[in-house]
Amino acid sequence: MMNRLKNRHSRLPYLFALIAILGAIAFSLSQDAPFGGVRGKVFAKESEKALANARIILSAVEPKNAPEHYESPATRFAYTNGKGEFTLSHVPAGDYTLSAYTRAHSVGDFHITVQEGAPTTTQIGLSRTEGEMATKVHQRVFSSSETPHFSVTGYADWRLPAGKDVLKISLWKTKLSRVLSYKESSD
Repeated sequence: MMNRLKNRHSRLPYLFALIAILGAIAFSLSQDAPFGGVRGKVFAKESEKALANARIILSAVEPKNAPEHYESPATRFAYTNGKGEFTLSHVPAGDYTLSAYTRAHSVGDFHITVQEGAPTTTQIGLSRTEGEMATKVHQRVFSSSETPHFSVTGYADWRLPAGKDVLKISLWKTKLSRVLSYKESSD
């Protein structure tokens, strides 16, 4: 009898350990947030062409009735592939702002809701951030030892085939002595 009672008491710690482990597993499973994802395509609004290497930024929106010490999910980033496509997986379900940009295009934040279990799909049209092609140097005088150079920014005409767009620059060559003599004679 004493041996039997001693045997029961030796199993008791194992039973408590098993109950504690099962309780911890059940608690952790009940605390998991529901997950979804975001999948989309980024394109230039003016040409509707896919934009490669666009940076995507997904930021959580703080809920209206958030507790005082609310900790929002981390901001997520992605880049588009050569077809303008991107995927953000394992995103906690909820409300987010999504924005995207390239060196020459951008879009402001817009609202997106990530649902549990499946990716939310979206199309993002980016607008130009620069104007038409233009030179950055205006009426510059180069000395005879300098080689003229011009910085050009902006967009080529996307409707024309590559290499067929044109930027016209007028360049005049004169001698400084002529300019000075013209100024003296006009005084």
